[in-house]
Amino acid sequence: MGWSYDPQWKNVSIRATGAMIYNASKDNKALCVVEFAEEVISTNGNLRVFMPPVSSTEAPIWID
Repeated sequence: MGWSYDPQWKNVSIRATGAMIYNASKDNKALCVVEFAEEVISTNGNLRVFMPPVSSTEAPIWID
């Protein structure tokens, strides 16, 4: 699983407690659903999701 940028939405109003990561190149099939530690709120502002670099030691999901 990898990505080329941190996704960002501009001028949005949103309230969320989680998100779903999906694969747009595979018919939008879900990869995972995550729950945030706290509610995220943006009112007519910018929302940016910081994704860790893809490496062997850092990942949003780690299976050992």
